[in-house]
Order: sequence, then C-alpha cells, then structure tokens
Amino acid sequence: MSQFPMTLGSGTFHIDAALDDRTRESCRSEARSGNDAHPIFAFVAALRGTGTSIETLCSLCGCSIADGPVLASCDIEYLAAMPVDETYRVDARITDRIEKPSRRFGKAVHAFVEFAIDRDSDVCAKVRLHIIMPRNSNHD
Repeated sequence: MSQFPMTLGSGTFHIDAALDDRTRESCRSEARSGNDAHPIFAFVAALRGTGTSIETLCSLCGCSIADGPVLASCDIEYLAAMPVDETYRVDARITDRIEKPSRRFGKAVHAFVEFAIDRDSDVCAKVRLHIIMPRNSNHD
C-alpha cells in the first residue's frame, strides 16, 4: 500500500457565468448579484477539477468504486471570493487512510481528502472530505 499522506493529480476548473446561472436556476437559488459564483462551486471544483477521479482515489486506497464509496462528511472553508468567468487550479491530497471493521460493510477504509481551490496566488476555498469505502475480500 502506498504511503499517506499522498499528493494527487492537480487540475483546473472553469466557472463561466452561464454555468453559474444554470446552477442557480436548478437549485432555485437567487440570481447572481455581482460577479461571485454560487458557493456550491467550491465543492464542484474540488470534485471535477482535480486530476484524480473518484475511481482512481478508491483504487489508491485499496478499494473499488464498484463497492460504493460513501461521503461521510464534507467541510468547506471559504477563504476568498470565487468570481465567474475564471479558471481555478485544484490541488488535492489524501491526508490519511484508516482501515476499520464495519458493522455495515465488514471492513471499510476511511479516506480523508483535502482539496485547495486557487485563483492566481489566492486560495479561495479548502474542501475536506471523509469518504468511507467498503473493502470486500477481493481487494485484500
């Protein structure tokens, strides 16, 4: 098994005004006033902008996406505005991986993943996920 913490692939995510408008409409949010994107884009950028898929994340933790990873918790720290019509850099790392017995799954891996969403040299948001991944006997 690889050592943790582990740096994951970086990537980018672009938020354009039209995407922000459609997102706000789909969740019945207020229309944008000013230039700031809807706050959900910190979470969306973390998941879509990183250079590592959830499937690969599961594999790096010794699990399979086919076994159904579960998002146990999400903490978002908003540090700066995220204007529309900007491209953001997304960096990610697995900070810890803990294997535990599970009443529901038999065995489960608890992965703790942190994302930083940057614009230029400003960190706009930090997203921390706790993901529980069932670990079936095929992956021992």
